[in-house]
Amino acid sequence: MKDLIKRFYQGFNSKTYDKARKNNPKWIFEENILSQVLKEIHDNIESVIDVPIGTGHALEVLLGYNKITVTGIDLSKDMIKMAKTKDTRGKVTFINADIFSYEKDVRADLVICYRFLNLVDWSNATMALTTMMGMSNKYFLFTIRTVPDTYDGKIFIEDKIYLHLLSNVQKVIRDNYFEVSDIYEFADERVGDYKIILCKRTRQITSCRLNKNQRIVINYNDFHSGLGKLYEVHNALHARFIEEFTSRDGLKDYFPRIKSVQNHFIDAEWVEGELLLIEQWPEVLSLMQVLYSSNTSGESSFDYVRDLVIPRFLKAATLLGRETCDRIIKIIESSSGKYEKRLSHPDLIPGNVLKTANGIVVIDNELLCFTPHYRIDILNMLHNLPQNHRGLIAQKYLKQKSLIGDSVQKGEKEYFSALWLARQVGSLILSGKTSEVFQIWARYSNEQNILPYDLFSLNELRSND
Repeated sequence: MKDLIKRFYQGFNSKTYDKARKNNPKWIFEENILSQVLKEIHDNIESVIDVPIGTGHALEVLLGYNKITVTGIDLSKDMIKMAKTKDTRGKVTFINADIFSYEKDVRADLVICYRFLNLVDWSNATMALTTMMGMSNKYFLFTIRTVPDTYDGKIFIEDKIYLHLLSNVQKVIRDNYFEVSDIYEFADERVGDYKIILCKRTRQITSCRLNKNQRIVINYNDFHSGLGKLYEVHNALHARFIEEFTSRDGLKDYFPRIKSVQNHFIDAEWVEGELLLIEQWPEVLSLMQVLYSSNTSGESSFDYVRDLVIPRFLKAATLLGRETCDRIIKIIESSSGKYEKRLSHPDLIPGNVLKTANGIVVIDNELLCFTPHYRIDILNMLHNLPQNHRGLIAQKYLKQKSLIGDSVQKGEKEYFSALWLARQVGSLILSGKTSEVFQIWARYSNEQNILPYDLFSLNELRSND
């Protein structure tokens, strides 16, 4: 890129750039389209980014709107110097930067990119398009020369022009959540079709974060369908598993509607509601009952214990010793053969359950799976409930054979404790709480209760009643 700047966009070339193009029909066409577009959308915009701003060709039109602030970005200092002469009122912010490495969070309602994308090959054009569309809150206006997929000629023509496939351009637009509003075509004798494309954003990312399981969660506002959430799951098979089971009759009312599955990402609708009150939590046990009674077969390709709990637990091998960790894992794996597989939701916890006009709805369903380790659901639930509510939920859980199968027996204590030890130790390791790892290990070694509620003592009392 710097070589291109040196050859065409600095020194003498920058000083004569406007003069050489002033009466060029394409130059006039570009200016007229910019004027036309601004007349149509100026009520919806308050800021513009022009990249590369060049000699400021667009400033005469842009500065005609007093309420619009303008930022110009260009790699050539000489071109910026020429552009500054057109900023007679000092309203423009100029940034000397390379669009391919620019990382500052500069955004505007409209981003303009004239006479740039055909100067670079498609891989670089894709990067530039993605960066510039990421800067836009609402609109993106750009020039590009394209050819159809049937084109079999040279991609690089003349001394600095790359042709780009129209289908590739369309895909990048869609992938960045824009849609084409208008296309303005200019006919000339060169190869390809020169056009100005106006795109409108269809989806605005409102937040992007890593959740507690180190998976991506994106909240967005779709201008066609409203708010939504895009979240990452284990893999593409797991995504399709979640889509299939949360759309089943008898289950779909408990989960957000899934709009689409994109590889290992799930695009789900946004659910309006209030967090379920702790006093209403027995309702979640009813949902658990529905999950466990669901007629399920096949594999989820993800198992909460196998694929998340145990790998995290193994990170403690340097603290507890590999032999110790292997022994705990063996208890978990050997005991799991006693139980049939069930549909499991290890994340039925406060913060993930909403009370809506149509009943309770569970959000954040990335851990939904088909597993013999479904009993960890109640442990996770109790752990996240206030201590003074755990006893009531534990009692109701133990009273429903449809939830637990056979009663929780003394012989299961080893399995439950090993399962919860692995879960807690892995979580503590990720949080850097190594001292607490040794504390829970000491209680486990001394056969003290480490569960969030002593289900076994409670079960014995219930049995004696």
